[in-house]
Amino acid sequence: MSALLLLAVLATTAAAPPDIAEQASLEDCAIIAVVGRSELGWGSEASFYDFFPQYDLDGGGIYYESCPWRTMGVAPPPLGTRQSPRASSISRPRYDTFRTVAYVDVTVMVQAKLATDGQTMLPFKSVQSCGLRKRTDGWRIFRCEHRLIR
Repeated sequence: MSALLLLAVLATTAAAPPDIAEQASLEDCAIIAVVGRSELGWGSEASFYDFFPQYDLDGGGIYYESCPWRTMGVAPPPLGTRQSPRASSISRPRYDTFRTVAYVDVTVMVQAKLATDGQTMLPFKSVQSCGLRKRTDGWRIFRCEHRLIR
């Protein structure tokens, strides 16, 4: 699936969550915030990348990452739209049996050419897989590796 098509599909699901949706848990949100801070530069200011927080669930329904971002120590990321030139998403965390290790995928897409410091950036997509371990003081990333760059 091309980055443009994927972006369009994600954009159609970025509206407010429907009545029947599974909300991210606080633990999911903590993981997403840690990964957003580390891999997408989330902080006290809005993110450089617009964020797509909604996913279709395998058995039907929707998973929505509506998190208390400021409580998690980051500014709320701007929501993505079809016009977003730079977009990102962080997948729903997948946990091990004991819920002490979690994995997420981080997707970054650039839809259009952007002039940045006189340089032209061609459209691209990258996907990273990140692993996290639960510590007494919260979740910590132990690995992030690129799976796809196009």
